[in-house]
Amino acid sequence: MTFHPQSASAQLTNSIVVNSKIILAPVARPESVLGLGALNTHFFDGRMSDMMVYLQEDITRAAQISKEEKNKAFDDLSQCIKNGNSPFKSQNSLVCFDTIVASHAFYGRLAAPINRNYDPANNLHACDLLYLLYEKICVDENTEYLTLLLTQLDEMATGLCPQGRTTRLFQTLVMLKNDLTSKPV
Repeated sequence: MTFHPQSASAQLTNSIVVNSKIILAPVARPESVLGLGALNTHFFDGRMSDMMVYLQEDITRAAQISKEEKNKAFDDLSQCIKNGNSPFKSQNSLVCFDTIVASHAFYGRLAAPINRNYDPANNLHACDLLYLLYEKICVDENTEYLTLLLTQLDEMATGLCPQGRTTRLFQTLVMLKNDLTSKPV
């Protein structure tokens, strides 16, 4: 997939795309409080299982990483974000990142409604997805993932519910994954 930073927001909020093919495209609702054309991430509630097969092995591996190891990884990712020179870095993106990290530091992978990083509709943990993004950004040094992450974190400011967190982080992961085979949902 070719990534054009100037159109990142338009690309990332309208559908989930794998290898330049749309695999899930929500319909915008005119009554959305965010305005015409805004994506309601709850469209994906319970609908991500078909897409998760593409990342299931990675998600399972990330789930096995200890809370302490993830905390260290998130500290490193925070430094990558803060030291990076991305035009997509904003106060909103930093606040949303810190919110996810703080929730993980307190609750870890607790699968309970009190943990705002746990998405029961899709059985996903934002901390697992963020850890996979840490690997892409800090370990593999992939700046395209950093740009996508910052864009999604900025847009997350419109709603930090568990489903919004996981949907946007999941979307960030699949946008550049070259070995995904896409199929329409």
